[in-house]
This record gives sequence, structure tokens and C-alpha cells, in this order.
Amino acid sequence: MKEMQVYSKILLQTCFVDIVGICMFVVSQPVYISDNGVGTTWNYGPIHFLPNPWQSIILRINNFMARVTSLNVCTLFIYRYLVVVR
Repeated sequence: MKEMQVYSKILLQTCFVDIVGICMFVVSQPVYISDNGVGTTWNYGPIHFLPNPWQSIILRINNFMARVTSLNVCTLFIYRYLVVVR
């Protein structure tokens, strides 16, 4: 039963991170464009009208949330695997 309590906390964390990530994506709506091997990210969301430093800050937060989301998925998979194997 202890495994389910830990799993519910991990699942709650994943839900929270997903909700924050979705809100960040709605605000920034980044589009990646590559021209001759040089990549650029344009923001087409509501922050498109903000000055450039704010766009850059929000885009970095969005990238951070994408990385945290992918790490949460890995954590859930590894935990479930270890519970089943044990």
C-alpha cells in the first residue's frame, strides 16, 4: 500500500507540472524555424507583443517546463517498473 501512496504523490506532481506547462505553452506558442542549419524560435502567443527580454525569459521558462515534463514521464515509468519487478 505504501507504493500506491508514493505513486499518487508522483502522479500529483506530474499533473501539476503538466497544467503549468500547458499554461506556459498557451502563453508563448513557440514555433521553431530552421534556415540553412540556423534555428530560430518565434513566439506567436499573447507574449508576442511584449518587449524582447520578456519574450526570451518566458521562452526559457517554457523550455524548462518541457524538460521537467519529460523527466516526470521517465520517473513514472521507472517507478512503475521497479514496483512490478520487486
